[in-house]
Amino acid sequence: MTFENLNFDFLDEEGIEDFTDSDDVLEISFDDMDHLESVELEVVNQNFVKKKVFEIALDTEFITSTKTNLSLQVHVKSDSFTFPIDSKFIVLNQNYQDDIDPVIISKFSEDCKCKIYFDDLTGDQNLLMKYLIVTLQKEYNMVLEDICKFEIYTYFYFSAKDLLIAFGSEMMLPYFKKRKPGFYRRRSHGGVLDNVYYTETSQVKSKIILKDLYGMDPGSLDNLIESCGINTSKKRKLDIYKTNML
Repeated sequence: MTFENLNFDFLDEEGIEDFTDSDDVLEISFDDMDHLESVELEVVNQNFVKKKVFEIALDTEFITSTKTNLSLQVHVKSDSFTFPIDSKFIVLNQNYQDDIDPVIISKFSEDCKCKIYFDDLTGDQNLLMKYLIVTLQKEYNMVLEDICKFEIYTYFYFSAKDLLIAFGSEMMLPYFKKRKPGFYRRRSHGGVLDNVYYTETSQVKSKIILKDLYGMDPGSLDNLIESCGINTSKKRKLDIYKTNML
């Protein structure tokens, strides 16, 4: 490779002038390339990976006195695909799997059009990302790209515990302990969180935008729901079972 006609007269005493004002031409000869029989150039630019946008509503159930996480409930929607995504799933504490009649689980899943999973809810894994991907792969038969970009708008009500159970301690504790910027708590929780989740074949990069509904109404969740015109008559229907389930 050779370089010809290099002229640096455009460098004046004051500094560097605009290169477009110079008539000098940089000529590059690629004669040496003739010795190469084949050249394969592969460029992977992650900026061109089209992001998929999701809206996710989440809630959790846990017992503060015993520090027991009971369940994670998620409703996910997206219009970023050729068909709409609209799916619900619940992840239950695997320690209680043997105590629940499979027939009841099956009927509940069918009636509510909701997938039920049992897993470790100690808070050590990113359950939301895990089962979001399971949903895409199993319910919608999707094959993820090698590199995926997700933008996830996450709706919840006030509880940082919801985020801890959903996303896991490895992701959330650095934000809670202010070792990583992006999370704040003022009147409500908020922020933009970054996460990279790995499957066997894919790398999923996510930007998670927190939408704490508590900021919309400083009162109770009941007040917020009623202000939206939603019937809450059945909201307490399962409370007696939740109270005695342990």
